[in-house]
Amino acid sequence: MAEASAPPQPSRPPVGSGWASTPGRRLAVVVLTALAVLGNIWLLPLFFGIHLLLGSTAAVLALLLWRGWTGLAMAVLASLYTWKLWGHPWAIVIFTGELLWLSLAINRWNGPRSNDSNGQIILWDIAYWALIGVPLVLLFYGGVLRIDQANVAVVAVKQALNGLINTSLAFVIFLVLRLTVSQRAEQLVTLRGVFVALVLTAITVPTAGLTMIASNQLQIATQNGVLDVLSTAASAVAHTPLEDLRPGPVGTLRLGDVAYRRLDAGGQALSSDPALFARVDRDFRDGGRSYVHPRQLAILIPRRAMPLLKQWVNGYWAYSSGFDANGQPAPPGSATIEVQVLEPAKANVIRLQNQSSLMLSLFTTVLVVGALVSEVVGRLVLSEFRKILQPLQVAGPGATEPAIASHLIPTLSLSAVGELRALVDQINARIARLNLLTGELQQANQALASSRDELATLSRTDSLTQCLNRRALDDQLGTVLLQARRRGEPLSLLCFDIDNFKAINDSHGHPVGDQVLRTVAESVRTRLRATDAFFRIGGEEFVILLPDCSELDALLLAEQHRQLVSQAETPAPDGPLRVTISVGVSDFRPTSDSAESLMERVDRALYLAKRAGRNQVVHQ
Repeated sequence: MAEASAPPQPSRPPVGSGWASTPGRRLAVVVLTALAVLGNIWLLPLFFGIHLLLGSTAAVLALLLWRGWTGLAMAVLASLYTWKLWGHPWAIVIFTGELLWLSLAINRWNGPRSNDSNGQIILWDIAYWALIGVPLVLLFYGGVLRIDQANVAVVAVKQALNGLINTSLAFVIFLVLRLTVSQRAEQLVTLRGVFVALVLTAITVPTAGLTMIASNQLQIATQNGVLDVLSTAASAVAHTPLEDLRPGPVGTLRLGDVAYRRLDAGGQALSSDPALFARVDRDFRDGGRSYVHPRQLAILIPRRAMPLLKQWVNGYWAYSSGFDANGQPAPPGSATIEVQVLEPAKANVIRLQNQSSLMLSLFTTVLVVGALVSEVVGRLVLSEFRKILQPLQVAGPGATEPAIASHLIPTLSLSAVGELRALVDQINARIARLNLLTGELQQANQALASSRDELATLSRTDSLTQCLNRRALDDQLGTVLLQARRRGEPLSLLCFDIDNFKAINDSHGHPVGDQVLRTVAESVRTRLRATDAFFRIGGEEFVILLPDCSELDALLLAEQHRQLVSQAETPAPDGPLRVTISVGVSDFRPTSDSAESLMERVDRALYLAKRAGRNQVVHQ
């Protein structure tokens, strides 16, 4: 008896070759081409000076949808914008080579179309960047463009990550389209591909978020340090009388690498480097806010076309502010003195780039490892499912694929099922018990770790002022000195104590004295930089460790701390109290200093400040 034919079922438009001769494909090609171009025009910031171009996502998606050379043509068209963006054509060659490689992998090496959804395209992309892409970056950027090796390494990792992200994103979109649109057997999603996408997403998305957050915080800290230096320099220029700046070709005020330009309301102007400011006004432009977070800070980059990382390295940090006649900050429109200061951006930009390179390398490593792990997990899961399905599959005459034969499924024994169910229940009960014990153990470990961390913090912190204590200073000072000597960076130490503090205790009592200590610590803490370390090492004696701080900057900071403390008031029964501090400052001398000699010198400076009448800053 012949089988009754099943009624026709409505089907949705298939994804892939089913669109080959329909207007839907032509419209999709136009849309994906537009997205490919826009994806390369719209830069997605990732880390400092590093952004993603998502145009290749549309090109890879077109390659997966239709195979052929449509995706390759999209890649060439979309990557043309990088010539204008970076001023050279080498990115076009590299990204077009990636799509050519993937096209060959899909059309020649990947086999049946059902293999398109198993995630192998990601492995092929990893192979391209390892064997071809990264060597091409080293050749074009290092050999042809002569970019320094640090930047070449950043570009190589960035472009590899860019390619892998685009390919992975296109693969996930391709799976979603197949799951929601396609009904053809040869275009169904493979179980292996689903697990590849899920595992890869679970690994890479949290890593991307965490690395971007960490990189953003490092950028903010570094740029705030630059802003502190420049704002302090601008304040120093505004406080210095014009006649004291005029003698000599560059004035008498020395600010290290910082150049300044000052304009008074009367039209009197003075610049420490007129040629530099003229060149900056003529050949540089504002680099925008994409990677600069403090609103008062700007970075000026060359106008001429060059790779973006090279523009940042050759740029200048810039800060401008208005002051009144007394050198105090003034609101816009009421300033009588305008000061602009510049500092070469290279040192801090390279530091930021190194931070970004580390984050970028971490992200790329996780993405590659995630792709490999997802491939292994996908294969293992598929292998286990095949073990289950194998007894249910037979091959019909002339069939190329096994078919499920329902009449060969054996009848399950109820007793066997009952025993299996009982065994599973016992195992689940044991797992539940084990999970409960594991949870209790984790809670106990967390409580122990929290207590240990709290004890470690208390052992290094002064409970009255919340400053670090003498033990913490002894632990950190030697390490910081070693780093400053190895990196060739400046380092300064600031030591101060409260003038006549014993008299305060004798006259007002120790509770008021304790409050004075807290008030002084809070006042100083408002002006600390992100990198400074603040210690209380004695009764009324404090130390501030100033990494990456020159002698001049340390003196300026010390004076600011002295003024802040003198203006702060402490409540007392007899009325608010004001105190002053005497400050000693010493800068680290790499050729002769040790931790002990630096502390001895700053102690002498503090002694001289007190001997000279207190409430002043002395450098030794």
